[in-house]
Order: sequence, then C-alpha cells, then structure tokens
Amino acid sequence: MARNATSFSKGHKFGKGSNGQLRRDLTIELISQLNEIEPNDPQQRPKLHRVVRNLIRQATTAHDKVVDGKTIEGSGDLAAIKEIF
Repeated sequence: MARNATSFSKGHKFGKGSNGQLRRDLTIELISQLNEIEPNDPQQRPKLHRVVRNLIRQATTAHDKVVDGKTIEGSGDLAAIKEIF
C-alpha cells in the first residue's frame, strides 16, 4: 500500500488511531495557561479575563475614530464579532 507524505501509522500522535489525543492535550494546556493569574495584576485576574476583554474591545470599538474630541462609532471588527457569537 502506498503512503502519502501526510499519513501516519496507527498509534502515532498524529495518526487516525490517536482519537484526538493531541487536540485534547493542546486544549488542556491552553485552558491551564489561560487560568493562570496575570503577573503584576493587583486584582489577580486570570489571563483568560484579558483575552476576553480584548476580544470584546475589538468587536465593539475597532474602527472608532475621534474627530474634534468626539468619538464616531465604527463598525467594530467583524472577525472578533464572529468569534464572540
């Protein structure tokens, strides 16, 4: 049987027989690091808080402009809006 350059044997962490173990491992590590407390944050918030706050800021104010001291609302960043929904 011919094998292409992207196929892996069963049991290899990228192989079909791995049952998504690599994806689970990456998800667990991501969650673990996002739950870490942001260094030097007096309110002791996890990193996840900052990620969510920045995502919301992008979705709501990404294309705002200030003209003569007044804020003109923009449309926000569509990719960030989609991520929220």
